[in-house]
Amino acid sequence: TRAMSSSQQLNVSGEYGDDSVEAVDSLVTWQSSDPSIATISTSGSVLAISAGTITVTVSLQGLSDAIQVTVLPNLDSLSSTEVIPNLKIFDTFQLTLTGTYSDASTQNLTSLATWSVVDASILSVSSAGLVSALSAGTTLVTAAYEGLTVERSISVKALADLSISPTSLTLAIASSEQLRVTGRYTDNSTESFDSAVTWQTADVNVVSISNSGVG
Repeated sequence: TRAMSSSQQLNVSGEYGDDSVEAVDSLVTWQSSDPSIATISTSGSVLAISAGTITVTVSLQGLSDAIQVTVLPNLDSLSSTEVIPNLKIFDTFQLTLTGTYSDASTQNLTSLATWSVVDASILSVSSAGLVSALSAGTTLVTAAYEGLTVERSISVKALADLSISPTSLTLAIASSEQLRVTGRYTDNSTESFDSAVTWQTADVNVVSISNSGVG
């Protein structure tokens, strides 16, 4: 199997009746079943031309042998996951890598690529392209395959502060009201934390509060 525009030398050995072996590369006749896919020189050098499969035949003194040669298209470019959300610490995200070949075909190369990250304190990336967020910041993840690379910038956000609303509350005895908690991240995005936080009251004899923030 060869990539397009590559070449490889084939070798032929002849075995005689006395079990001796001799190189006969320059003595045999070489033939390609389809020179538009790959040609072969008189010395047995195969030159890949275009994608496809051919049979190379050698013959000498009425004897012959054949091998199959497959020419693969060239890898033209790599592309990775385009839309990557800002991750929260402890989040994971699966990156994918796609290769586009000279015949316009594509292949998922995620598990075949070499993945690396510039700042491993911000996130880690597995050999399969799975990103794990570790701390706040922005760094680059690189995927490399067959001499080509593609980079993606990934940001990780941390929880900066929490705010309760309303900020003050007056209740009649036996009445209740829902409190809300909003978390703000380092990228200024917000998220509701009503059911995620732990609620506590300073004096349960005055007011109680449920796990969901109802006081």
